[in-house]
Order: sequence, then C-alpha cells, then structure tokens
Amino acid sequence: MNLLPGRAIARDDVKTAGIRPEHLHIGAEGQWRAVAKVVETLGADTIAYMEAEDLGEITVRLPGHMRLKAGERLGLTPESANLHLFGHDGHRMEHVA
Repeated sequence: MNLLPGRAIARDDVKTAGIRPEHLHIGAEGQWRAVAKVVETLGADTIAYMEAEDLGEITVRLPGHMRLKAGERLGLTPESANLHLFGHDGHRMEHVA
C-alpha cells in the first residue's frame, strides 16, 4: 500500500490517502509526475519503484508485458474508487468523491 499525504488528492480533510500498487495507471500524462528508479520484470508482473514529485516513493504494479526503464518520467493516476482515505484522527473515512 502506498501511503500519501491528503494533498496528493487535493483533500484538506484527508490526512493520508492509501492506494495499492495495482490501482495506479501510468501514461505520458497523469495526476502525479514520477521518475522510475528501479524496475523489476517478474514474468506476469512488472514492479516499478517510482519517485513522485513532492510525494516521495510510490510502488506501481503493471502487467509483465509493459517495459519501463530506470530514469523514465511518467504520469501516475490513481483509481479514485480504490483510494483508502484516513482522517486527521487516524480513522478510515467513508469514500466521498
């Protein structure tokens, strides 16, 4: 699970937003800009360890046929329906878009 500050999703009422690696999409554009630091091709999956601007490390799980190289700059977009939101009190929040 990637744990990011609420500002990553532009929500002041959220302290922490969680997103699983398989619920992130990559592309030329995206909500977050990131650089691939380490890429592991594991057959059925490719795991990319990314450094997102102003957010830190984010892990992304991709289909094994997708090829990335360390140093590539990409956009990351989370599946909003799969965000896990936590309030300032540390408790899980009901998902409200």
